[in-house]
Amino acid sequence: MAFHHSKSSFPDKSSEPHLRVGLFFWGGGMTCDPALARLDHRLMHARKAERLVPYAIRATSDWKPTPQLCHENVRWWVARHEGCSIAAGWLVFDFSRASNGVIDIVRFVAHSALYDPQDGLIDITPSRGAGRYPFVLHPGPAGEFAELVSAGTTFLDCRAAS
Repeated sequence: MAFHHSKSSFPDKSSEPHLRVGLFFWGGGMTCDPALARLDHRLMHARKAERLVPYAIRATSDWKPTPQLCHENVRWWVARHEGCSIAAGWLVFDFSRASNGVIDIVRFVAHSALYDPQDGLIDITPSRGAGRYPFVLHPGPAGEFAELVSAGTTFLDCRAAS
């Protein structure tokens, strides 16, 4: 089972300092942290529960969510709206399915959605993407997701066949 995680390893020279550059590493025999290898297995298993999370506009007179800042957007909303909570998880990009098996990778991109007691699970972060992508809740202990994101992990690549 191959597992690769990405962190920014060189300065981001974009005009948006909040963007992190994900570097993709692929190589046979590459060793990795055993905890990350277990996460690889848990994420692939969690795909059984993947679902599209509907986008819902959430804004106030003095705030609106910013594209690509999902964690910050959801934290802001939860801090000001009783009953709402953070749904930490991963957007799923199945390159294997999209390429008919030519690219044997499923990419999990760290993402925060919002649980609203009235609307259920929703995504409040505007996207520049062409559509909605499947989402899975983080299949690990509380705090693990926050630790990964705080350490700069932006995405995880897993072999589709794992």
